Amino acid sequence: MSALAHIGHAVSDIDRSIRFYTGLFGFRFDRELSFQPDQISELLQLDTPSSARVVYLMLGDFTLELMQFDPASSDSAPSRVFNQTGLTHLSLVVDDPDAVFSQVPEFGGSCMSNIGVAHMIRDPDGQLIELLQPTYPESVEAQRREQHART
Repeated sequence: MSALAHIGHAVSDIDRSIRFYTGLFGFRFDRELSFQPDQISELLQLDTPSSARVVYLMLGDFTLELMQFDPASSDSAPSRVFNQTGLTHLSLVVDDPDAVFSQVPEFGGSCMSNIGVAHMIRDPDGQLIELLQPTYPESVEAQRREQHART
């Protein structure tokens, strides 16, 4: 058996990221841990041994792990694009995507695009986040039923 435990996200300012995710999307604080270099460097294969402050935020059953390293990597995160190999984005269903989209700059993020059915933003560290309409889960379920009916 397998289950998704959490998604980890390295950030440059964990307090700013906590404010972004809790204030904009309603994530709730779950727990906080601290790690010294001797506890994590081998596991994480860090070039430079670092300590880490780790905060877990919850949104429903989903857990987002925010990690701030000290010292941080000397490399800054590139602006990811969708056709880059690897995880591309978080996708969140929100009650009012237009309202959330308009508040993104106030919480330190940036607005990328808005095509009506979906909005694309970046968090304060550049992580892509897709905002979806509240009807998204229903439309996915309808697509599943349709595909299963054909098979």
